[in-house]
Amino acid sequence: MGPVHSQKARWWGDLSIFASAFFFYLSTAVVRWGAGRVQIDAAYYVFARFLFGIVTVMAVMVVGRTGLRVRSYHLLIGRAVFNTSRSIASTKRWP
Repeated sequence: MGPVHSQKARWWGDLSIFASAFFFYLSTAVVRWGAGRVQIDAAYYVFARFLFGIVTVMAVMVVGRTGLRVRSYHLLIGRAVFNTSRSIASTKRWP
């Protein structure tokens, strides 16, 4: 049986997952909106999103005084591969 978490910790975890999904798809929309207005390659959007995400995670870790604890490497790698392929697919122009 896994560790027992408080209801508040569960709520924050659920909120974090939904916020992550929301902002991921919002960034996809921003890339599409920006494509018609500015001449910036989609790779710069992806890099900016990555940089913003890293800075945000680091700030949360500093405020919460926590370190990285990877519990499941295969899920972490799977998510990274899926998100990267989704980012590339969403910025390509398909016929």
